[in-house]
Amino acid sequence: MMEANYTILIENFLKGNLSSAEVEELKLWLAEDAEHHSVFEQMKLNWQPEECTDSTVDNALKELHVKLKLNQSLSTVSNLKVVRRKTLFLNLLKVAAIFLVGFLLNQVIHSYLTPGSKKIQWYTVSAAEGQKSKIVLADGTEVWLNSESTLRIPVSESPASRNVELTGEAYFKVTKNPKVPFIVRTKAYDVKVYGTEFNVMAYDDFNRTETTLVNGIVKISRNNNELLLKPGETMVFANNKFTRKAGKVEQAVSWKDEKFYFDAIPFSELVVRLERWYNVKIEISDPGLKNRLYSGVFKNEETIWQVLDVVEKTSPIHYQKSGFREIIISSK
Repeated sequence: MMEANYTILIENFLKGNLSSAEVEELKLWLAEDAEHHSVFEQMKLNWQPEECTDSTVDNALKELHVKLKLNQSLSTVSNLKVVRRKTLFLNLLKVAAIFLVGFLLNQVIHSYLTPGSKKIQWYTVSAAEGQKSKIVLADGTEVWLNSESTLRIPVSESPASRNVELTGEAYFKVTKNPKVPFIVRTKAYDVKVYGTEFNVMAYDDFNRTETTLVNGIVKISRNNNELLLKPGETMVFANNKFTRKAGKVEQAVSWKDEKFYFDAIPFSELVVRLERWYNVKIEISDPGLKNRLYSGVFKNEETIWQVLDVVEKTSPIHYQKSGFREIIISSK
């Protein structure tokens, strides 16, 4: 194939229009000469995704989904898809959609088109502040990522494993496979299942890790110790010890259904969650408020100001704006 044709091949790759055979052909061409790789890198730098110009979230997401057709040309990750991203700000979502396309493209380039690369590579999918994401893994497992959460997924030329690494919070609906366990690794412990639904909360700043089981059975492992969890139960790891309790399933998983369900949580945790969900900064001026317990239910379509109005009416607090999306909360 002539040089000009390889230029077309690269352009089609960047657009996500190559078959698996064409990707292999491009890999061989890149491995032939360092100059070929330079040509590719230059075209990659000059390539820009199309702008999202739709006026609705649904249309912005459809465009993002089209961009992610790139995955279909890579057999080991062909079924990894971001199928829904939600944010409270439409313009921010469109920017995030373009960014995510470029980010995933960069991951694919370095994972699959670097000559001689044999190590396991990783996809990293994140939900930023004010966003939630739903992805479908290669085995059909569905994962909902809460705001400011990250899921790392190993991919290689060998069959993809069913191991993932989580920071933050995610709800998993795992495709059943009795031969290959699905394992969620967190800093505190591993969650091992073969096909079930459960929620894992592992935010670093909450100083605890929680797993709530909706149905099926999960096995929680830490330092060669294993604990079984039954439906309706929550396992909490904090202060270097496990605590099993009756799970408040609705509270644990309501976030994925666009609800905020708080049941006697510390006010400081409420503030952090509101910051993540609404992409705002909240300062608590009275330290005595931080450990006060709060309960309440809100819907995601309510604005941060509507939520704070309710909190102000039901708690001894007062809030005021201190800057652009900056808020100070004090005692009444």
